[in-house]
Amino acid sequence: MNTFFLNKRKYEIPSKWEELSREEMIRVADIIHMKVRTDVALVRIFCALTHIWRRPRLFWTVFVQMGDEARYDLLECVAWVLNQANTCTDNKIPYIRSRGSHGYLLAGPLGECRRFSIYEFIEADIAYLSFFKAENEPARMDALTKLVAIIYRERNPYFPKRYPMRPGKVSDNWNGDTRIPFNPDLVEYRMKLLSKLPIGYKYAIFMFYHACHQAWERDHPHIFKKSTEGEAGGGWGAALMSLAGGALEVDRMLKVNAMAALRDLENRIMENERLESEMTKR
Repeated sequence: MNTFFLNKRKYEIPSKWEELSREEMIRVADIIHMKVRTDVALVRIFCALTHIWRRPRLFWTVFVQMGDEARYDLLECVAWVLNQANTCTDNKIPYIRSRGSHGYLLAGPLGECRRFSIYEFIEADIAYLSFFKAENEPARMDALTKLVAIIYRERNPYFPKRYPMRPGKVSDNWNGDTRIPFNPDLVEYRMKLLSKLPIGYKYAIFMFYHACHQAWERDHPHIFKKSTEGEAGGGWGAALMSLAGGALEVDRMLKVNAMAALRDLENRIMENERLESEMTKR
């Protein structure tokens, strides 16, 4: 946390993405994707991170009494939001409602998306890449809504409602995921439910998934090194499908953990490269 003093009062403000709360993450994501000048964005981010609407004295001091140079120096403490990419893979938004503060309740993935199935992982990454390839704003919004509709689903009925979980009180069907299993046939229906979800929520979820994707690329460089060549992941989608038994084994693709499959595929690629290098030396 960054700390500053005004009129003998102490104020703390987040200094990295991991320190943001759910509300702050949504507000910051909304501001980042607004088409406004940098100085305007810094003012709005400062207001969001200090919750200035709850502190009229702070507002009066910063925007009425303080000079321009002193205010500029103070706003620099939030410049990291615009200068640093989000690296937080902890999901700050575990639940959403289809209309923001009200509507249909949907549960989000765990941190690092570690309970993704292969099928869900492939579909989510196709929507993620479609967002960057979209040629107009409506197409970008459709890809964004589809990504949210894929990774946010109805709550798992076996989710334990009491913590800490008592031995013998948890169903044998509980797999650690707060969501129901992925069903591709429900994505279009869920997209209609999420059409009125505020854009700040969607961008905050996108930033979380983007941070997870960057972590996957860092941990599995051999798989994602061709991710800019057009096809989803540069062809890794087909490789993951083959690990699960091919396109005909849809049920298996819905059950195999994507993170375990990525580790397996990464090890296979490294082993093949090692064997190829040994063959060329002979």
